Amino acid sequence: MVVLGFLLATWGLASYASQKISSSTGQPASIERLIFNPLTATLSLRGLALGDPAEPIATIEQGSVTLRWSSLWEPGLHISDIVLDGAHLHMVTDASGELNLETLGEGTSPDEDSAMRVVIDHIAVSRGQLDWIDRQASPQGQLSLRDMTLSLSDYDSEQPDPMHGSASARLGDGRLEARGDFSPVPLTGDLQLKGEQLALTQLNPWLVRMQHMQIESGVLQGQGRLAFGRAVSDDVLWQGDIDLEALRILDQQGQDVLGLEKAALKELDIQGSDHLRAESIILDAPNILVLLDEQGGLNLTSQPDSDKEQASSSASQGAPSDDGDSGQGVNMALGSLRINNGTFRFEDHQMSPVVQLDIRGVEGHMNAFDTRTSVPAEFTLKGLESDDTPVAIEGSFSAGSSLKGEMSLTSERLPLKRFAPYVRRFGGYRIESGTADLDLHYQLDDGRVTASNHVVLRRLALDEEAVDNDASLPLRRLVGMLQGDDGVINLDIPIQATVDGGEVDIGGVVMQVLGEVLKNLATSPIDTLDAMINGDDNDAADENSEGYTEGPLSQVATEPGDE
Repeated sequence: MVVLGFLLATWGLASYASQKISSSTGQPASIERLIFNPLTATLSLRGLALGDPAEPIATIEQGSVTLRWSSLWEPGLHISDIVLDGAHLHMVTDASGELNLETLGEGTSPDEDSAMRVVIDHIAVSRGQLDWIDRQASPQGQLSLRDMTLSLSDYDSEQPDPMHGSASARLGDGRLEARGDFSPVPLTGDLQLKGEQLALTQLNPWLVRMQHMQIESGVLQGQGRLAFGRAVSDDVLWQGDIDLEALRILDQQGQDVLGLEKAALKELDIQGSDHLRAESIILDAPNILVLLDEQGGLNLTSQPDSDKEQASSSASQGAPSDDGDSGQGVNMALGSLRINNGTFRFEDHQMSPVVQLDIRGVEGHMNAFDTRTSVPAEFTLKGLESDDTPVAIEGSFSAGSSLKGEMSLTSERLPLKRFAPYVRRFGGYRIESGTADLDLHYQLDDGRVTASNHVVLRRLALDEEAVDNDASLPLRRLVGMLQGDDGVINLDIPIQATVDGGEVDIGGVVMQVLGEVLKNLATSPIDTLDAMINGDDNDAADENSEGYTEGPLSQVATEPGDE
């Protein structure tokens, strides 16, 4: 009879507690077992579940709650200790951006009991787990903290201040440690955070949504301040240092876009999506691919077809842009950027064969870049083209109230066969050999580009047979006329352009071409006339020839008496 009475009392206490929790949170609640020890003022529980049984918000395998004796005569409920083992918190952000924890208590009518003050001195959790599912991402993102130990103190339901404490948990194969202020309702965090060996692949759902790329590999280590929720006006803030190792990022076609052996980002300050500052960034062995596909799309900016269709549909229906209309840009500042032993690869798949340009051993730096000022940031990059041809890029850039900058690119003895597909398409011939010296200067002023490009072509030789295409430029003949005895073609090519397009000063180029031809006529008249008639093939006609049969001068008499 005593046992039966004990079981009935236990069931009744569990049932009563479940009803009170359900009425105060607005969520279904159940407790498998609840026992009260009056000698120690301790409630022992087992099998607590809050929320939909199919997807509960929280579950607790077992735990205990120790009351302060003062609760017997003072108003409210004062708890000295809550000890939980096997607690699991399930946080979900739905497609509209609403967090499930923020809905706790909604729709409940306040009464005298539910308005009771609750004070908790200390909470301890072992073998805890926290899952966060973001259904705004596609595919949905999920982060899981496991093997969590947690210690929190100083909760008061009548005070807005968060709890203070520390936590440690496993995230994938890495580990996180945190200490500071935290409150789940309303969601608030201001923490000193330390992470070790965190797998960057866990960020893929959010990276795919923002940039349509995915991380193939990479680990992160860092320490600093992480604040979110009410602590920073419902935004997210990070201030601290981050180190990356073995990073590899792929585009939507599975091509390598970016690789890094190591990266050190010091004194980062990130607030929301419009504030990014860093004291310094050092990139060791970065590997960057810039690729133009067959349709002219750039791998760094192209979007999946589904996103393009959605954007087109939204535009046709007059939907507002995701970029917002505030008219304010991103606040971005960088004290210094350093690149060590980098590789830059360019591929143009519009050409057949594909044009490929590889610059390796890239060393460079940029200093004092800031979008809030018009003071230009200076940059320098130096490297070697694949056959050890030196390439140098220097200049300055300002992204303040208007885009301004200048850049110079210089290279000597760059093999022209790298660009043979361009000559083949637009000039009609394949390049057999030749080199180019480049001295290119570009000026950017409020979106308008002017260029003064000096190009020296040396020993340019074309294939004997023209390619079957639509090109009509008499390229072989033009090369023969321009090359002097030393095999050099020397041209200045001015360009004026805007972000929407540009134009080459054809008149200036033509005048240079005529000048080169006249100079060659004066110094090497026979060779130049031969090139005008036959192209650059000096063996096309010999002394036994019966006469010229092609070229712009093919009808000119070559022997006395010819008509």
